[in-house]
Amino acid sequence: MFRRHLDPEEGLLLAPAIGGIHTFFLGCPIDVAYLDAHLKVVALWRAMPPWRLWIPQRRDAMIALELPSGGLAETQVGDQLKIVLVCWQ
Repeated sequence: MFRRHLDPEEGLLLAPAIGGIHTFFLGCPIDVAYLDAHLKVVALWRAMPPWRLWIPQRRDAMIALELPSGGLAETQVGDQLKIVLVCWQ
């Protein structure tokens, strides 16, 4: 929140994200993919603008992946994702 841009390597994985996501107080568009429990893309919004709310109408949409705009440019609904979590201190 309160960011004007995101670095290309930044992202946010929200699990569970059953109630929807929003871009309130975010100063830049983001790409959002909703995933099912097996990490299959079931809904996608590229360049979701600031000040929007998205509650997908899919019961299987359980996880939200938020990336900088363009981060999901080649991703399509139905794609199977593999997520590798990287943490550093």
